[in-house]
Amino acid sequence: MVGLLKVNFLIVKSSALSFAKRKFLSDEVNASLILLRCVMLLSISLIDTFKFIPKFKNYVRGNIQGGVNSIEKGLMTTNEIIRLYNAEPLDEIGKDCVIININKTYKRGSGENAIYDATKEIWDIKEHRRNQIKYVLSEYRGLIVEVFKVKKWYSKERGYNPGTKKYGQTYLGFGFEGEIAKGLERNKYINKTISPFKKPGFASVLIFPETLKKIKNDYYERAKIKREI
Repeated sequence: MVGLLKVNFLIVKSSALSFAKRKFLSDEVNASLILLRCVMLLSISLIDTFKFIPKFKNYVRGNIQGGVNSIEKGLMTTNEIIRLYNAEPLDEIGKDCVIININKTYKRGSGENAIYDATKEIWDIKEHRRNQIKYVLSEYRGLIVEVFKVKKWYSKERGYNPGTKKYGQTYLGFGFEGEIAKGLERNKYINKTISPFKKPGFASVLIFPETLKKIKNDYYERAKIKREI
């Protein structure tokens, strides 16, 4: 356990230093965000480690929640911690891209094709969008975990979600057949994050280029106002 704590601390330290060297250190607002990130990383890492100590639950009240963005099943591997806590922000995506959130469809440990299966269907994407989209970015809890190149789209019936007025009815949605993108098209998106830009409760599953631009600008505007206050 001491070893795990040491590994987590070193990863947090490395992540914080790496993050601080990036462009986010351009003004005092972002400098404050870096400090906050460092504190969050350390607390998250400790929670994810200590919750596996058998008697830890005896010393806390209520339910023990995993760290923010912690993987759902089991203690995170070193690679997962690095990927989650050391991600660069994704400022923009190409006009031929869409980000699809898979929080509700992806289950870790469910096979090598789990991310693809969670991403490929079924979505309400209009025809003009489908004609334009060449790459689909899989987003899990703010992190881009994979990038797929679309080969073709197909239609498939989908039921409306429980709680909606049309629950029990179906509509025509769309999925895609594809493969993992290669080279530059994958590398410029993989393991980057949009978490800083997404407000709590952000509900949109599909994020198009103009959507990402808007939520990013809104984020910086909120940060600017907060600094002036």
